[in-house]
Amino acid sequence: MSNAARSLKQEPSDSELKRARTVLERYATSGARKSVADGHLETLLNECEPTDWLDDNGDVRKSEIAKMIAMLLGSFSTSNIPNPAVFAQVLIDDVMARNPYFFVALECTCREIRTRQKFMPAICEVISELDKQKDAWDERDDALHEIEDRYAELVKLVASTEQKLEAEAKAVQRKAAKAAPPVVGDRVRHLKFGAGTVTERIEVWGDRHDHHRVLFDSSGESRYVAGMDCLEKLIEGDETYTAPILMLEHNSSLPMAPLHDECQTDTNRTLDSDPKVSRPIAFDSD
Repeated sequence: MSNAARSLKQEPSDSELKRARTVLERYATSGARKSVADGHLETLLNECEPTDWLDDNGDVRKSEIAKMIAMLLGSFSTSNIPNPAVFAQVLIDDVMARNPYFFVALECTCREIRTRQKFMPAICEVISELDKQKDAWDERDDALHEIEDRYAELVKLVASTEQKLEAEAKAVQRKAAKAAPPVVGDRVRHLKFGAGTVTERIEVWGDRHDHHRVLFDSSGESRYVAGMDCLEKLIEGDETYTAPILMLEHNSSLPMAPLHDECQTDTNRTLDSDPKVSRPIAFDSD
C-alpha cells in the first residue's frame, strides 16, 4: 500500500489510480484484513518468541543468544576455526550489539546460513545476514500494526485523486468548448456591449475568422461583430450563460421547407369540397 500511495502521489494518472484501486480491493476482499482485525496475525507473531527471550526490562537475554549461536556452530560438520571458543564469544557479543529483539530475525538468520552455506561463515557474514533479516522483519512488524492506517490513507488519496483528475478533465473540456467557434444560437459576451446571442454567422472571403451578428441583451439591438477579438464564447458555468437557442439561418437562395406537416398545402381540397372556404358571390349580367 505504501508503494501504491507513493506512486499515486508522484504520478496521479489513470493507470496509477487503477493500480491503487486494485491494491485496496485485494486487501479488503482477502482474508488478510480479517486476520489483522481480529488480531490473529499478531498472535501468531507473538507465539514465535520463546517466553524466556526477553528479561524483565524487555532486553534480550544473552543466554538465549548463546544457545542459538551454539546451535548454529554445531550444525556445521567441519570447521577450520583455530579457536572456536573465542570465535563463539566474539560472535555472541557482536550479535548482542545488534539487539535482536525479534527472535524470528535471529532464527531466520541462522536458518538462512545453515541452508545456504557449506562452511561456517565469518562473523561479518553472520552480522550482515542478521541486519538484512532485522530490516525485513521490522518492515513486516510495521506493516502489521500500521496497515489499517495506510489503508485508510490510500482510500482518501484515491478519492482526492479521482476528484483532481475529474476536475482536470472538465477543465480540458471547457477549454476546448470555449475555443470552438460560436454558432447560431450560442451565447457570447462582448467587451463593450455585454452578453448576447449569436443570430447569424457570416463568412467573409479572404478572412480566416468568421464574423457574427449578435443580438445583445442590454440594448436589444442586433450588431455586426467582426472576428472574435472582442467576443468571448459563453458555456455552461459562465456568468449570464443560458442554454443555446435553436435558431434557423435563412438562405434566400434555398427554398424554406415547412416546419410541420400541418403547414403543407392539401392539393385535394377545392372551393366546392371545403365548406370552410368562402366562395365569391356570382352576379347575373342582367
